[in-house]
Amino acid sequence: MINKNFLHYFITGTNTNIGKTIISCALLSEFKKRGISCIGMKPVASGAYFNNKNKIWINEDINLLNKYSNNLYSFTKLINPYLFKYPISPYTSSNLENRIINISHIINCYNYLSNLTDVIILEGIGGFSVPFNDHENSADLAEKLGLPVILVIDLKIGCINHALLSVEAINSRGLKLIGWVANNIQMVDTLFSNENYIELTKYLNVTSFGKIPYLYNLNINLIAHYLDFSSLF
Repeated sequence: MINKNFLHYFITGTNTNIGKTIISCALLSEFKKRGISCIGMKPVASGAYFNNKNKIWINEDINLLNKYSNNLYSFTKLINPYLFKYPISPYTSSNLENRIINISHIINCYNYLSNLTDVIILEGIGGFSVPFNDHENSADLAEKLGLPVILVIDLKIGCINHALLSVEAINSRGLKLIGWVANNIQMVDTLFSNENYIELTKYLNVTSFGKIPYLYNLNINLIAHYLDFSSLF
């Protein structure tokens, strides 16, 4: 049964490759430390390699989410119902592989997993509004799930505009943005990152869960050191 004292969360970002997966894993790790059952879900993922030993296609983000979930490897098809080979947009990938991303199927997978755990950390793909097919995108999925949203922001030049546009899109779907995480993913962009962070705290007017400096090694425990998710408990 789902423990109603806990919620599920939708993790999105201002762009692709900005650390949504490592933030999701850090959050999963925090729930596990507190003895709370949790699952990381990434319904759509692009970019995979073939494992000759197991004869399956593998995505590194899915592997990480599995690692920090409650050992539910057998549920990979539910955690990640749509995996595409090429590291490009899901819409293009799905066309190349002649597959259609069906939001209803994703929601069915989510509902099944909901019966197995207290918390689901559901990670989107790319930014907030990424096309899935000719009629639906990732924002449609977020809206239908109705989950509280956590926004990951890369503190590079232009991040304030990207963040405000993302927040506007989230709000337009009637969703609640409960907090955000600032991340420095490239050393070259850190010169004025602190100034960007200060401005963002003024404009966003929601909880900041922390600011991650540029790190050479993406160690989840080290990343978690810079984050404070205590307001979620």
